[in-house]
Amino acid sequence: MCRLVSDLSIVRNAHIVLASAACAGRVRIVNDQLGLKARVVHPAAEFAPSPSTAPNDFFVCERARAQAMDVFWRAGAPFHAKHGQVPSLVVGVDTVVRLGDEVLEKPTSISDARAMLQKLSDAGTHHVQTGVALIYGGAESGAPHVHTFLEETSVRFASLSPEQIEAYINTGEPMDEVGAYGIQGLGGTFVTAVQGDFHNAVGFPLARFCDEVDIDRLRGWIDATLPPEVPCMAAIGSTAEDDASFADIPGIECEDDECGLPSD
Repeated sequence: MCRLVSDLSIVRNAHIVLASAACAGRVRIVNDQLGLKARVVHPAAEFAPSPSTAPNDFFVCERARAQAMDVFWRAGAPFHAKHGQVPSLVVGVDTVVRLGDEVLEKPTSISDARAMLQKLSDAGTHHVQTGVALIYGGAESGAPHVHTFLEETSVRFASLSPEQIEAYINTGEPMDEVGAYGIQGLGGTFVTAVQGDFHNAVGFPLARFCDEVDIDRLRGWIDATLPPEVPCMAAIGSTAEDDASFADIPGIECEDDECGLPSD
């Protein structure tokens, strides 16, 4: 059992922010499965992923780090103003599909989606790579601690006919998915085998995150944040005033309770 599960109460009582521009699947994993109630903050436009061909495997980690650092400094200001600290952890995530040296991201047009699906069909096997950046805030507002890691999952893809590709494109799903298919949706019907973490193919490496997150840093942040009169970690949480202060930050979406800081 990973340490995050055994110390879940600590993680759930830390103020965690998910830095993600495309977060539906990730939010479900982080908030529904782990119950973290992470705040979702969209990185500024200049840090959003753009189609590219990369010479190495770790550019997704650099993009995740850049997005997380942008969110850390923007989202940290209102929280620090109230609590004297920045959020305990900002999680940056960036996912791509790799075919050799070619990088597939979200299609920019229907013809682009059609070409991606044909490439995946012809190749048979591709890899989903996710870079994750964990940005920890300390007891003071100084420089954060940064930790990054890369997770890769191998996906076996079916051979598709032109008619199948067109039918799938007509559903609209490919246009908002990295590699032009969603394994958690209708695109999952084309996946015949997965080697590695299935959640990573969705866009968030759940098992690796559980192993990599630094429980001791989160515990230290919680202990430093609690006022003297609060005797236990379970008492810490966000308030309506916290949510109101975050609402003024450009790029933050919090339309329902699942998208908020931890609450009582």
